Amino acid sequence: MAKADLTAARLREILSYDPETGIFRWRIDVGRWGRIKAGTITDSRNVYGHVQINIDAVPKYAHRLAWLYVYGK
Repeated sequence: MAKADLTAARLREILSYDPETGIFRWRIDVGRWGRIKAGTITDSRNVYGHVQINIDAVPKYAHRLAWLYVYGK
């Protein structure tokens, strides 16, 4: 699978999402040497203020991930 091909199943495997608050949390330890622990909120913002989450070294916008998480496409 190419890094850009993110499926809803893969997303649900590594992140949890609360649609009421819009908060994503890691389900697994990530980052260099697993420094970011499971349960940590993903709250990275880019220079424009948009929330981005790096999944498999590819930055993704949180609003697009929310759509994929909820609707599966």
